[in-house]
Amino acid sequence: MANASAKRTAAANEAALRNLRILMIFIPTLSLFLRYFFRFSLFFPSSDSRPLRITLSSPFPTKTSLFIHLITFVPVMVLYSHLTSIGSPKRDKTTGALISSGEDLNMTGVTEWCWDIIYVTWACQVGSALVGEWFWWAYLCIPLFALWKIYSILAALASSSSGPDPPLLSPSKRDRSKGLTVLGDIEGNVQAVAAVDEDEEKNGRNKYDLYCPREGCGSVIMLKDVATLASVKEDSVIPIDPESHPRPACLPTLDISVPTQWWYLKGSPMSFENISFSKPVPTNASNSNSTMSVPRKFLACAECDLGPLGWAAGNEYWLAVDRVSYKI
Repeated sequence: MANASAKRTAAANEAALRNLRILMIFIPTLSLFLRYFFRFSLFFPSSDSRPLRITLSSPFPTKTSLFIHLITFVPVMVLYSHLTSIGSPKRDKTTGALISSGEDLNMTGVTEWCWDIIYVTWACQVGSALVGEWFWWAYLCIPLFALWKIYSILAALASSSSGPDPPLLSPSKRDRSKGLTVLGDIEGNVQAVAAVDEDEEKNGRNKYDLYCPREGCGSVIMLKDVATLASVKEDSVIPIDPESHPRPACLPTLDISVPTQWWYLKGSPMSFENISFSKPVPTNASNSNSTMSVPRKFLACAECDLGPLGWAAGNEYWLAVDRVSYKI
C-alpha cells in the first residue's frame, strides 16, 4: 500500500503532467494568435486611421523561422515523452489503488533541467511572435548552460585527481580565527566559559560558541548552550591521541592521570555545526565501568581536519574543553 508521501508525489505528478499537456497546446496556439492577429493588425492598420510607422517585422513566418520552430519542437516533444514516462503514476486497473507514484517531477537535477528547456522554448515562441524572430537568440542560454555544466564537471574531476581535498591539507582560506581565545588564556579558566544559571537545565552549559582552535580556520564546532560541562575521572578515560597519529602542535596534551573536563553531549550528531568522525576505534580499556568500554570515534574539525578534539561513543559525545577555542 502506498504511503502518504507516495500519494502526495503521485497527485503532484498528475497535476504537473496535466498542466504540461494543456500548455503543450496552449503555448503554440497563443504564439499563432499573437503572430497573426496582434502583429497582423499592426502591420496592416485600418484605412480610416492615420498611417503608422511600422517597426515590427512581417507577421508571416520566414523559412528560417519555420526551421527554428521545427528544430526546437523536437526536443520539447522528447522531453515531454520523458517526463510522462518517468512521472506517470501506476495504478491497479481493477481497484485504482496506487502501485507506484513515479519519480518526483519537482526534484532538482536532470528533471529540473528538462522543465527549464521546455519553459525557455515556450518563452522564445511567445517572444518571437510578439517582437520578432530575433528573440530566438535567447534560446542560446540552453547550450551555453550545458557547456558550463560540462566545464564544471570536468574541472571538478581534474581537481579531485590532482590530490586530496585542499581543506584536509590546509586551513580555510577565510580566516575566521581572529578574536578567538583558547582556554589557557581565559581568566577563570573553565568556570569562565560554563554558564551559571538558576535554571538547572542551563546550568553548566557552554556559555560561548565553540570553535576550531587552528589558527586560520576558526570553524564553528558547536553553538552555545548545547553541551554541558562534565568532569571525567582518571580511571574512566583512555588516551585519545593514538601513537600512529602525532598530536598537532596547536592541541594541548591531555593529562589523563587526573580528572579531566569535557563538553558533554548526548543525542544526535546534528547538534554540532561542523564536526567529522574517524572510523570506529576499538578500545582495550580494562575497567568495565569505563565510559570508553565500547568502540569510539575521534572527533575532528570538519573543515580543516584538525583533531582529535574529543571522542564519541554511541550517542554520547565528549569535546575536550581546552581543545576548542572561545570568542569571549
